[in-house]
Amino acid sequence: MQKAIFCTVSLIWCTENPGTWNMTLLYFIHLLDLTISSLQYNAPYRTDPMALKTHSSTDDFDPLTYRPHGRVTFTVEGDVLICDAVGPFNKELIAAIETVEMGPLLELKSRGKWGEIIIISGSALGSTDTLVAFTAYLKKLVAEQFMADVTALVMDNQVEGGTLMTPHLIKAYKDAGIELTIFDTVNEARVWVKLHL
Repeated sequence: MQKAIFCTVSLIWCTENPGTWNMTLLYFIHLLDLTISSLQYNAPYRTDPMALKTHSSTDDFDPLTYRPHGRVTFTVEGDVLICDAVGPFNKELIAAIETVEMGPLLELKSRGKWGEIIIISGSALGSTDTLVAFTAYLKKLVAEQFMADVTALVMDNQVEGGTLMTPHLIKAYKDAGIELTIFDTVNEARVWVKLHL
C-alpha cells in the first residue's frame, strides 16, 4: 500500500517536474521486478518444485551459552540435502544442527525418498564430546525416521584432520545404523546419490 501511494505521488510530482522522469522510471522498473519476484516466490503452483533450493544455516542459531564452533549450511536441492560443514567443530554446534536442520528434514521427509551429501571443508577436527553428541544426534534421527535413504560424505585431502577424523565419523554413522559412503569430490557423490534414489 505504501509503495502504491508513493508511486501515485511520484507520478503526480513528475508531471509537474518533467526532468525527473528518468529516475522515476528506474524506480518503477525496480518496483515491478520486486513485485514479479514476490509473486513468483509466493505462487501456489511452481512449474518445477524439485528444482527450487532452500537454505538454512547454523549461523542462524542463537545459543543460550557458548557459541558453536564451525558452521553447517543446509541446502535442499530437489530430493537431495546438501550439508556444507566448515570446521573445526564443537558440541555446541550439534545443538545448533539439531535445531536448524529440522526444517529441511521435514521438507524432504514429506517428499518421500531422498539423499544426503555432507561436504566437510576447512577442518574436520572435533573433540570426543563433539563426536559423542553427534552420534547421539544421528541415533535420534534414525529413531524418529528422519535419516536419508542414502548418505555420502565428501572430504578431500586438503581438509585439516581429515585422515584422523574419517574413522571416527564412519564409526558415528555405523553406531547409529547408517551406511556412509565416502567420496573425494562432490560430483562423484552427486552421481552416486542420484543413482541410488
